[in-house]
Amino acid sequence: MVRSYQKKTDRVNIDENAINSAISDVIEGGLSIRRAADKYNLKSATLQHKIEKKKRLEANNQEPTKYSSKYCSQQVFTVDQEKQLNEYIIKCSKMHYSLTLIQMRQHAYEFAKKLECRYPSS
Repeated sequence: MVRSYQKKTDRVNIDENAINSAISDVIEGGLSIRRAADKYNLKSATLQHKIEKKKRLEANNQEPTKYSSKYCSQQVFTVDQEKQLNEYIIKCSKMHYSLTLIQMRQHAYEFAKKLECRYPSS
């Protein structure tokens, strides 16, 4: 008999607009982290980590990279870089120069190497 799967955690998708508003309230508005977390219905630890990350990036004069997924600990390319790679593969396909899966992986590896991205050692 098949049983229905029950999630073991209660993780929810975090609203990025709420996070950004809470960060600006804490940094610019002088609101405490706990009060901002309560106001925007976030966890205070999550908000604290996001604030620390933003301050660290601002100290190094870097902009935060935008990935296509929230679960991106091993994601190599940003959204724009993925689009560039996708357009290149489609362009090759339209020129009747179809690439095999292995060739696409090689192009992705070379692209990541050229951009000096962090990528797994596999």
